[in-house]
Amino acid sequence: MNGWKQWKNADAEYARDYRRRMDEMTPEPLFESFHLPRPKICLRCGRSEQLRCCTRPGHAAGLTLCARCAADWNLSSYAILKGVRANTLTWRLLQFKLKHPFSRPSVSEIYEDVKTCCAGYAK
Repeated sequence: MNGWKQWKNADAEYARDYRRRMDEMTPEPLFESFHLPRPKICLRCGRSEQLRCCTRPGHAAGLTLCARCAADWNLSSYAILKGVRANTLTWRLLQFKLKHPFSRPSVSEIYEDVKTCCAGYAK
């Protein structure tokens, strides 16, 4: 490579390849918020204490996590969602509603949260 333009083209190609590989390796960032517009439940473990709403940029709704699951999220990000099975989550949510039948969130609110989570985080 003798000329400046050859170096520039080679460097630009390397930069594009590096950016593509980094985008594939890293997930989109989530931002934690303690402000919840209504009572919610953790969509990973089914608990309702110390909740945080994790949102992606450009999305209004987010994934609701308790403090323990949020710590796991910070450690392994999207991998924690792969460990949640539909039957297990359904059972945990059912247990929550059986223990707290008249408290919020209602069954319809939980259903909407799960539906929004599945639609927004399906990868």
